Amino acid sequence: MSDTTRKPGENSGRDQIAQVARQTAERVADAAKRSVDATADATRRTAELAANQGREATIAGLRAAAGIQGPLADAGFEQSRRALEATSGMTEVYRQGAERASDDVRALFESWMSLGRGLQQWQQAYFDAVRQSMDIISGKRRDLGQTDSPRQFAEVQRDFYVDFVNNTLRGSTTLLQLTAQIAQDAVLPLQERARARA
Repeated sequence: MSDTTRKPGENSGRDQIAQVARQTAERVADAAKRSVDATADATRRTAELAANQGREATIAGLRAAAGIQGPLADAGFEQSRRALEATSGMTEVYRQGAERASDDVRALFESWMSLGRGLQQWQQAYFDAVRQSMDIISGKRRDLGQTDSPRQFAEVQRDFYVDFVNNTLRGSTTLLQLTAQIAQDAVLPLQERARARA
């Protein structure tokens, strides 16, 4: 049927049906939107509530831990502060002691160094004296082997004895003089320090 052949009320019925369908669709869409919004809002509020409760539980736990640990932390801090003060005080006392004794320690060190050098010299002088005695013994032994008579043998023994005693006298004199020099050199820094303190 064409539009020109339609009956006068037929068009308006279709318009009404379309309008009702449109209104129904709008209401369904609106209801669906409200339902989605309500669900989203409920979900958001539930998440916020859970987050708030979690945050409050965490804060309460931290407060409880702080309440328990507070006195311990305060006591630990105070103990650490006292230990630091004590250590600082001890360090200052030791520093003062080291400062006051530094010149004495330096004098002792110089004395010991001098004594060490002197003992090395003394040891060398002693070895030289022993070597000279060994040379005398070796030479006299050769001379003893070349003797032809008892008199000559006695003369070699006499010379050996005199040379050995003379060598021992020279060696002992050298060693004692060296000992005195070592002692004098070793005591010199100590004497100078004692004069400086007076």
